[in-house]
Amino acid sequence: MASENCSPGVGRFPANPKQQAVPPGTVFSRKHYDWPVRARWIISWSLALIAPTEPAYAQSSLAGDTFHITRAAGPIVIDGDLSDEGWRNATRVEKWYEVNPGDNTEPAVKNVGYVTYDDRFFYVAFEFEEPNPAAIRAPLGDHDSLDGTGQDLAGLFLDTLNTGRTATIFLANARNVQYDAILDDATGENQSPDYFWDSATKIGERKWTLEIRIPFSSLRYKTADPQTWGILLYRNYPRGFRHQFASAHTWPPRRISARAKRRARAMASAARRS
Repeated sequence: MASENCSPGVGRFPANPKQQAVPPGTVFSRKHYDWPVRARWIISWSLALIAPTEPAYAQSSLAGDTFHITRAAGPIVIDGDLSDEGWRNATRVEKWYEVNPGDNTEPAVKNVGYVTYDDRFFYVAFEFEEPNPAAIRAPLGDHDSLDGTGQDLAGLFLDTLNTGRTATIFLANARNVQYDAILDDATGENQSPDYFWDSATKIGERKWTLEIRIPFSSLRYKTADPQTWGILLYRNYPRGFRHQFASAHTWPPRRISARAKRRARAMASAARRS
């Protein structure tokens, strides 16, 4: 199968015309997430960005690690090809979890995220294993037209103010149809804002890739050195069930039935055999 490139897409309106440079040694963290989401389709039980002092055990939250992000070593072209010099020293995020229907289980397919930045942009890239590219569900459509339950899509949630209460969402499906929105614990998900950002995808023999470039001028964040942000990397993988993979795990683990666990294990085995 020849690789399939999808041309870069871009959002429309900047959220913040004032550009701020991010200092060297910037620190981004993905710690605890605790917040019931009223979004229509992003995460099916609850999501939060950055931990409160104590986790709320009445509901599921997401917990991950803290990682340091280094400046890109060279230029990055947004074309779906991850061979650019700038990706070579990018922070790799290789630990992912299936958080639905699995309960913090190993994903059936491999997922790798890459995060870096330069003076003007915040960059995130993804490399997703795909045993059967013909099974990819990613129809073309308008901006913000994604069906988040039944499409192959991925992206990130950014809590740039580190409040634990708001996030900006940047997603694209495997054919580069974009979705962006604001997530707020008081008002839920609002897809009205459209940000300036670029993305590109490429579907290959046994994988697909996604590159995202977000201008710092499209983001709001504090003046601090170093920066500490909440970040969640995400993949939707619809194969029989809607599998959701994330760079953070649920805590405490959700109580799911033995039948659901057996079905999740069976689906994982089938994906590995295909």
